[in-house]
Amino acid sequence: MLDLEYLEKIAGHDKILLDSLLDQFLQTTKQDLIELQTAVEEKNISTIKALVHRIKGAAVTVGAGELESILAAIETSPDNSSEFYQTHLEKACQSFDSLSQEMKKL
Repeated sequence: MLDLEYLEKIAGHDKILLDSLLDQFLQTTKQDLIELQTAVEEKNISTIKALVHRIKGAAVTVGAGELESILAAIETSPDNSSEFYQTHLEKACQSFDSLSQEMKKL
């Protein structure tokens, strides 16, 4: 799930920096996913697109490839249906939960 080699490269083997980066990712992404759920429920396409882009950027920063791929699929899809967004949001949340568990073990 996480690209540990990439994380070590950007953190320069600095454990404190790595922990800080991962903590920040977990906190902000959790909140962003809550906001994304609200935007999906409200069918607010512009907010969905903005949040997806922001979360995807954070996923790239920490080397979370699976989450990045799910969000990229949302970002590039012409499908704006509620079902599409809800399905992909569920996948993103599952991926985030797995990442959270993996990060806690580091």
